[in-house]
Amino acid sequence: MNTPRLRPFAAALGVALLVSALRAQATEAPPAANAAGRSSTLREAIALALARDPQVQGAEYLLQAVQAQERQVRSRWWPRISVNTTNGRGSDIESGTTVERQTQRADLAVRMNLFNGLADRAQLDAIEIEQAAAELELRRTREDAAERVAVTYADALRLDALIFRSNWRLAEVRRLGDNVKRQTQAGKASTADTQLAEASMLDAQVTHDNLLAERRTAQARLDALVGAPMGALVPVASLIPAGVAPVDAAPPVSVEPLWERTREANAAWRAARERARAAVKRLGIVAPGLLPKIDLEVRHRLYERTSPLPNPYEQRGWSVVVSYDMPLGGETFAQRDEGRFRAQAAQAEADRLGLTLRLDLDASVQRVATATNAAPMLRRQADQLAEVVKASEVQYEAGRRSLQQLIELRNSYYSAEFRFSENAMTFATATLRQLAISGALLPALMPALLPAPLPTMGLVEPTPPVR
Repeated sequence: MNTPRLRPFAAALGVALLVSALRAQATEAPPAANAAGRSSTLREAIALALARDPQVQGAEYLLQAVQAQERQVRSRWWPRISVNTTNGRGSDIESGTTVERQTQRADLAVRMNLFNGLADRAQLDAIEIEQAAAELELRRTREDAAERVAVTYADALRLDALIFRSNWRLAEVRRLGDNVKRQTQAGKASTADTQLAEASMLDAQVTHDNLLAERRTAQARLDALVGAPMGALVPVASLIPAGVAPVDAAPPVSVEPLWERTREANAAWRAARERARAAVKRLGIVAPGLLPKIDLEVRHRLYERTSPLPNPYEQRGWSVVVSYDMPLGGETFAQRDEGRFRAQAAQAEADRLGLTLRLDLDASVQRVATATNAAPMLRRQADQLAEVVKASEVQYEAGRRSLQQLIELRNSYYSAEFRFSENAMTFATATLRQLAISGALLPALMPALLPAPLPTMGLVEPTPPVR
């Protein structure tokens, strides 16, 4: 994970999650997050989700089914043992005389196919490729599950940061409303100012309640994905591998290095290409239908209790059977055409997936680049508005600014913080998508796939304006 081509987008993931996981969330965590009385990490959430995700379980069962299919084909190379018993009555004619005969016998036979046009070999080659595709499909489902959990986790952290800001805003508008009421009672402000302050307080309260509802929804979604109630969410800075570029590093200029890694490591695309190869291999199963089959059979009579005993009768023997079947209706050629078209369809699906991945990768790189460029400007805008709000409070107390202007400035500051958090979420989703496309998501997020312990990076918390 410390290779140069991975550093830029790993750093972008760090920016996204660091920004959305401000330590301010500890000031007012939603009730759903604090109910468990413990902390929950992203790694823990992903591990729990992978253990119960139905899509992952389905891929595991399909892999086991392919492995069982391989054992079936390999078993055809072994002889087959059969035991036949016969018990009955019949009328035979021997030398012109009718003989009533009661038959009781048991035979042991060992049969083995010596040649079937290499159909088993072709089928085994195809199944081995399909097994590789099933393993890649299992990896894809795990990456999809991890991405769903990571995006939901990041969204919950984003809402935690917004709730902190909203709580500050709510406290400030309440304090301002109380101040305006006192001024109105003292005759220094009009009732219109009181109504304006109350309207601002209602707007802040509704926004705050909506954020709390969204946070509870995000918590419920995360609990459903994980299958257990999660505690207070822990910032995920420690998941960024050591040695990555600084958090303010520029995004990758070219998408080609990421595209090369995607070609090599994307599980879904590799699985589609493997399925196309397996479909081509299965064409070799049809051609042997035009060749003869050779079987060896060894027989041994276990007992003979037929009365009267036929003369002569076979005690033991062996035979080599050569058989040739030719369907006259063109079935073999139709099977060949079907296999060829299925192989072409599988290759077309692999090409379609490759094109989709390229478009998604280009879009995610552009989104990361745009969010990277916007982040410092949005942060600077929010910090500048924080200073303006501080100064405006003093000017309002001195009568040099109106209440309407002060409320608008506070709303502008809150909107800037909201845009900053939304931009951080864009960082997170785009970078997680980029990691998933390039096959680097699980190694970046799960400790079992990383070579060494990860360092903890510090968090920088922008301070809201305080009166």
